[in-house]
Amino acid sequence: MTGISRIEQPEKRTFGYFVRLQRKGKIYNGFFPDKRHGGKKRALEAAQKFYRKLLREHGPRTWHRGPRKKKKQRTRS
Repeated sequence: MTGISRIEQPEKRTFGYFVRLQRKGKIYNGFFPDKRHGGKKRALEAAQKFYRKLLREHGPRTWHRGPRKKKKQRTRS
């Protein structure tokens, strides 16, 4: 699912799902560890629930139409 990534870092003992959503330049995120949620399946369910909540609060992704503004090139002197 878009916005949800699986994190597995045995050397740091970090296992879970990471949720990220960006709207209007602001980033919303959360981490759902397997251990706290009772396994992979429940951690994924919690992450999906959180992601759906973020979508309800901040709206679906909107696509930019037209050309994006280009950054001005720095001139060297």
